[in-house]
Amino acid sequence: MQLAAEFDLFDTLLVRFDGAQFWFDELESRADPAAAAYLRKELQKMTDPNQVSRTGLTEGQRRAYAAAYQRRAAAIMADEQHRGELRLKAALAHAGAGLHDFSESGQAYRVSFILDGRRHTSVVRKHDLSVVSAGICLSGEDRKFDLSSLVGVLREGAGKGRFGFI
Repeated sequence: MQLAAEFDLFDTLLVRFDGAQFWFDELESRADPAAAAYLRKELQKMTDPNQVSRTGLTEGQRRAYAAAYQRRAAAIMADEQHRGELRLKAALAHAGAGLHDFSESGQAYRVSFILDGRRHTSVVRKHDLSVVSAGICLSGEDRKFDLSSLVGVLREGAGKGRFGFI
C-alpha cells in the first residue's frame, strides 16, 4: 500500500489499484469505527478469534482479526522464547557453564549445557529455573536446586571424583 495517511489497525480503507500497487484513497466513511475499536481491544486482550463476537462484524473483519491475532501470538511466543533463552544463558554463565540448546515443554525447559567440555542435560521449571530432573542421580534431592546451583553440584562432584562421566 502506498501513500497511506494515518490509520489504525482494523480501520476500513478505500484504496485504488493501478495494476501494480494499492494506493490509499481515504478512510471508508460508511464503516463502523466502533467495530475497529472493538477488534483492537480484543486483540490487546488476545481474545481467541473464535471468541470474538460483535454484531455487524464482516467476514473480512473476522479474517483480518484472525491474521493479526496469529502474527501477535507468534511475536509473543518468539519474545517469550528469547527471554527464556536469555535467562538460561545468564543462570548458566553465572555458574561458569554455557548453554548448548534448550526446548520448551509445558511449564519446563529441557536444557543442554556445556560444563568443563562436557554436555549435560537437565529439566528445569520455566518460572524459577528450579530443577525438575538433574540428569544425574541426586538421591531424590533434585528439587532442592536451581540451574545455577546444579552446575556447582556437578563441578563439585567432578572435583571429588563422584561423577565418572564428568
